[in-house]
Order: sequence, then C-alpha cells, then structure tokens
Amino acid sequence: MSIWYQFKTNSDEMKRPKPLKTAHFANRKFKCPECSKNKAVPEFMNNDGYTKSPLARQIIDIKEYLFRRQLPIIAQAEFPAFLTKKSGISRDLPDLIRPLMQSSTGPLRLSNILQELHTKRYDMLQYQYLANYKHRVDNPGLRPLPVPAPEFSKFNGKYGYNGYYPSAKYISFVYTSLIGVYRTHLDHQIMKVDGTILKGDHTFKAASNIGSLSHGVNVFDALYTVTNEYEEIRLQSFVPTKSPVHLIGSFDKMYDADNMYGYTLPKPFYTDNVRSDRNFLEEHLPSLLENVQHVDGLPVAAIPSNVEIFVNKTQCKKSMTLVIESCETIMIFQYLSTSRDVPVMDAVLPGYHLQLLTLRFLYSK
Repeated sequence: MSIWYQFKTNSDEMKRPKPLKTAHFANRKFKCPECSKNKAVPEFMNNDGYTKSPLARQIIDIKEYLFRRQLPIIAQAEFPAFLTKKSGISRDLPDLIRPLMQSSTGPLRLSNILQELHTKRYDMLQYQYLANYKHRVDNPGLRPLPVPAPEFSKFNGKYGYNGYYPSAKYISFVYTSLIGVYRTHLDHQIMKVDGTILKGDHTFKAASNIGSLSHGVNVFDALYTVTNEYEEIRLQSFVPTKSPVHLIGSFDKMYDADNMYGYTLPKPFYTDNVRSDRNFLEEHLPSLLENVQHVDGLPVAAIPSNVEIFVNKTQCKKSMTLVIESCETIMIFQYLSTSRDVPVMDAVLPGYHLQLLTLRFLYSK
C-alpha cells in the first residue's frame, strides 16, 4: 500500500479554506441573496470566489473557519451554516453548543474551548509548514528553496491566516437565536405531551437570573411550571406576579391541545395554594369538576377519650435551666472579649440581658 502526500512549502496554500467541489455547478453564477432582495440587478460573485459588496462571511466551525457561498438546494446539505449579519457559524457547532449549555457549560467556557481548538489547528499547520520546508531543504531538487524559510502568518494576520474564534457574547447570541428558530417546534412538542395527573408550582431562582430593570427590580417574579405524572413539562412560563391571571392563555391552550389530540383530560391537580388556585383551575380545566363533590368544612379534630395527657413539670424545669445556663455562658464570653474594667451586666449586649431577665421571670412562674 502506498500513501501519497503533497508537500506544501507555501504558507499561503496551507491557509486557504477548503473549497466545496461541485463540478456540475461550475458554470453557474452565484449571487448575493441580500442584493437580490434590495436591488433590481443582483451582484454576482467575482472570479476569486468572494463577494466584494457585501464581503464574504467567515463561518466559524469547531476547529477551523469556512466561507459560505450561495448554493443550490441539493448542495446545501454538503455546506451547511447559519449566517449572522457579519459572520456565521457551522451547523456542527450548534449541535455541540446545545448539549454543552444543558450540561452547565456556559458561553465563556465554550469560547475558551474553541480558542484552544482553533489555536491548536493553527500550531499544527505551522508545524507542518516548517517540517515540509525543512524536508525540501534537506532534499533539494531542481528548484532549491531559500533559507531561512518565509515567516508563517500570525494567527490573527489580516492578510494571512486570519484566524478567529467566537466570543462568549457571540455564542450566546447565536444560541438564543437558534432557540428562537426552534421555538415553534419546541412548543409543538410540549403540546403533544399528555398528562392525567398534573402539578404546578412557582420557582423564583430562575427569574432572579434574568436581567433586571432599574433599581434592581426583576422583569419577572417567578417561573411557573406544570408537569405530569412522569415529570414531563406540560406548561412553563415566566410570570410578573404569582397571580394566575397571567396563565389564562397558557392553560386554555393546554386544555385545547388535550381535546384536539384526544388525550385523557386531567383529573387531579396538585398545588401548594389550593384556596387561591381552586376557582382558576376549575374554570380553565373543567375536567377537574367531574365526579367531584366539594366539602365546605371538616369537623374539628378532638382528642379521643381513651387518650391520657401527662404534663412533666420536672422535665420542663430542667430544660429551662439549661437554657438559662447557656445564656449566662454567652454573657460571660462576651464580657471576657471586652475590657475587664467594665461590669459584666454592662459589658453584655442589651438584648442578652433582657432575654435573661425574661427567662428568669418565666422560670419563677
């Protein structure tokens, strides 16, 4: 078996992006999609493969960067990318961003990871360039190479390698934009989840992490979540207050989805504030009223006649004695930490003094 490898001694060749080979589209002229919208006569790409106005976007990949062209539909799968106004990001990178975000790897950490991968690739290309150049110098042919070798381009050289890795803000912007694209699909999948037993509750930690208004006032007060018996999310929404009035539309859509898909309607609904949420839930989830009889009140619990109650005064006195001794120990410790010229009762905190007198009064009773 033989391995063929082309020695590259020109640093410009090693810095060129990988082209997409589509031989049957070679005679086709590529035009700018934005220009075709804004101008009557679209601008086509030049012979060098990059548009001059607007400039070609630099697409960020996991380990390298690519240049996006306008391609036919059948070739788009071979060169996929998401475009932003001045740059873009390959489809492979968002596929990595989503699970990393869900695993507590934020935009800043991901930017550092991409920086490591991009600079590693740059170092590898520079090593290959120098190794190939040395090999050609040690084995000269018809065209000897000059010594020393031409300097390899810097990582961020504008007219050379022109390396780039996305910042944390750019990754955050791309991630939120992609979630906005998938928002309708995510909502559709949530609507397709059924649930016979539902439970809803407010959580305040997530809302506190969202940007606040002036004077530190949060935009939302809580995050309301409804799950089914399998802990699958049926409804989730940020609300400005705990009032259920903000959830009317969400509950109505959830109930309509159950009827549309023919699911079993919810029977019980668990909440931590039954008295406040009862009227709202029964109005917007009518299935909760099926085969249900309301009870206005329950009889007051009484102690059975066969149960005897004993009061151990001795144990109560022992407990009070331990409390008073602990307070005196705190007072003495406070006294020792202050000037020794100050009396004990003047050195202790006024609160401790008052509490000790109260305990002694209760103990005497």
